[in-house]
Amino acid sequence: MEQRLPGKVTDIVVLITVVAFVLAAGAAMWLSMSTIGGR
Repeated sequence: MEQRLPGKVTDIVVLITVVAFVLAAGAAMWLSMSTIGGR
């Protein structure tokens, strides 16, 4: 099953994946830092 997606759709999917990954990494870093530095 071969799906030919337009370049824009692929770019959007990649962009969403990268943004989600960066947000998750940033949230984990912020949580760990706030946990270590808190109290």
